[in-house]
Formats: sequence, C-alpha cells, structure tokens
Amino acid sequence: MKARKIISLSLTLVFLLPLCLGSITTLGVEAYSPGDVNGDGMVNLQDIFMARDAIFGAELLPEPFTAADINGDGVIDVSDILGICDIIFGADQYDSSVIVPNLKLVLPINQPQLPYDGPEPEYGFIQACWESYSIDEVMEKANKCYIGRVTGILFSLVDINTGYVPTDKSDESDIFIRTIYEIEVLMPYKGMNASYEKIRILGGIPGEYIAEQLEVLKDAPENRQYIYRFWTPLNLGEIYLFNLSQREDDFIPTPISPMQGVYTLQNPLEASEAKNNNISAKDMISAFGEDKWDEFFSQWKKDNPEYLALLDIVE
Repeated sequence: MKARKIISLSLTLVFLLPLCLGSITTLGVEAYSPGDVNGDGMVNLQDIFMARDAIFGAELLPEPFTAADINGDGVIDVSDILGICDIIFGADQYDSSVIVPNLKLVLPINQPQLPYDGPEPEYGFIQACWESYSIDEVMEKANKCYIGRVTGILFSLVDINTGYVPTDKSDESDIFIRTIYEIEVLMPYKGMNASYEKIRILGGIPGEYIAEQLEVLKDAPENRQYIYRFWTPLNLGEIYLFNLSQREDDFIPTPISPMQGVYTLQNPLEASEAKNNNISAKDMISAFGEDKWDEFFSQWKKDNPEYLALLDIVE
C-alpha cells in the first residue's frame, strides 16, 4: 500500500510543484486548519512538502495529520496534495486533468510493457558535450549520492528551456520527451533521507515501452513526436551508483553527466578514460570512507557469487 501512495504522489508532484512555484501564494488561516499541516497559520508550499513527507513515511501528530487529510478519509495521499493546492490557489487555478495524463507509469511486475504492433516510431538523437570530472569535482557538483535499484519508469514531456512541463508559451523546438526513473535507495552516502526518489533524464528509450512513449508524445507538437535518445537507458531491477544534481527550484534531480552521473555495478573496480575519467565505482564509494566501500563490496560479493570471474581478479 505504501508503494502505491508513493507512486500516486510522484505522478502529481512531477508537474504540480513547478506550477505552484511559479505563482506561490500564502493563505492565512487558523493554526491546523485544513491545509495548514505545520500549524504556522498559513497554507503554502511548505505544507505541501510536509504532506509529501508523510506519504514517504514521516509520522505526523494528530493535529498535523488531520490538517493534511483534506478529504477526511484517514489516509494522506495525492488527493490531499491536490486539496491543499485547491486551498492555496482555488480550484480554478490548475487543472488536474493536465497534470496526470501527461505521464505514463511502468512497473516491472504489476504492469508489463503495453503491447505495440504499429509502425516503427521515429527516433532522434540528442548530442551534447560533457567534461570529465575529478573525484573532488564530482563530490562538489553532486548534492545527492547513493546506491539504488530502479523500480519504475515514467515518461513525460519537458520544455528544456524551463525544465518544466510545456505550456502554450513553450517554443516547439524546446519540447522533448524525458524519462523519469523511480529509484529505491539502498545505500545513501550524501544528501538522501528518503527511501525512494525520482530522477529525470532527458530523452526516451528506443525499442522499449513504445506504446507508453507514443501515448505521451500525442501531446507534443507534430514535428516533435520523436523518441529522442540522449542517454544509455537504465534497466528495471538493476542497481546503480548515482551522483545527482538538484537545484533549489527543481523537485527532481538529474545525473551530473552521462558518464559520471550513473555507474553500473557489474564490476565496481572497472574504470576507463572514455567513460568516467578513470574513476571507478570503488573510487567514488571510497571517497565517503573506506568503511563504506567495505560494506558495499561485502554485500556485492554475496549478491554476485561468481564475482571472481566478473572482476577478472584473484583475491
């Protein structure tokens, strides 16, 4: 049940919070009135964040819980987040039908890929140049570092000029598809308190989830209905080391670069100049302390009994 709540919240907040940030208003009320989750006598974005944290597992005392449970059903979920926005902006200030249909969720067990037998979709490729970073530079640029497992995949449109959902003011050339991965956090190293998180990566996934991506692209301008590839896709169920950057005004973090933002862990000792400036996953994890590496490598060997062949080393 908790996982469903997290998914429901994420579906909305991917789009809702950027809209809120654009024209945030504070509404004065009596303490712990509906929507005033933190009891400061105001209903604003801070109350949305506090209700979100409750869905992610934070415990609320009776008064804050009642204030967050807008519809009074005894459960804090996405409908309550939308209810708080109703209080702040008024129901006519946003349209939830615009928020949710622009996103498609794929789960590895409960919802396999939708069947697709149509024509081959049109693909594109996004090119960009990235510099290689030293470990110190990675540590400086990444405000979130952790090992996590990919548990879900979502798709949405994005205006790359603003980083948010396209609007009628978006230039057509700035509209792309993006992939949003749900990550289960297994070993946090920096900047992580939650057990689940979403990360965003520009571009789609060629050859997979075609029906889901084409459904999202229906809302794009006709000349932008391409599945653009920008990044090597992440695989459901696999574990990676993430080095992420998140701006203060951005709800969803993104890897610091294609090569050093996400490390595969098939061989945590492997490093190459072309991929990651000769910095291995071991180097990155060890930067947080040798005990962190020992903890990870001990577990990795248990999970990979054929590790000697994988590492091509003899201990």
